[in-house]
Amino acid sequence: MEYAIEGYQVNALRYLLKPIQQGQLNDLLELIAGKRKEEVLTISTKFGQKKILLKDITYIESKQRKLYFYSNQEVDRMYGKMGEFAASLAKKNFFRPHQSYLVQLEFVKELKKDHLILVDGSVIPVSKGNAKSFKAAFFDYLSQDGDSYG
Repeated sequence: MEYAIEGYQVNALRYLLKPIQQGQLNDLLELIAGKRKEEVLTISTKFGQKKILLKDITYIESKQRKLYFYSNQEVDRMYGKMGEFAASLAKKNFFRPHQSYLVQLEFVKELKKDHLILVDGSVIPVSKGNAKSFKAAFFDYLSQDGDSYG
């Protein structure tokens, strides 16, 4: 009870007092899951604004002043610059292996010397200047995600 006021400062949803009851914990987990919103990226297409679930974007390609968003066998495009998205998406496990590509690390299947292969079979070039940093970011992602097998 003494920490109730501090809870408002950290946006606490609920307090569980020890000993924790399984039913109370389950209720809290359901509440958290319900409040969790799926992150979206809003892009401007020729048809208007479109929201794409961030978790579905495999990669983004830049060519001829257009950005192509590849997700779930769909390709959306808009005019824009890769730099507009690269910085904000870096916090969301996206990395830029090449000037023209921004890849979601979750979808990387294989990392080769000068390219990578995504789970959908797409081949993405890795520039010499970005090879070392991409490799480091990829292995860091794997170690955080628990998918690294030594």
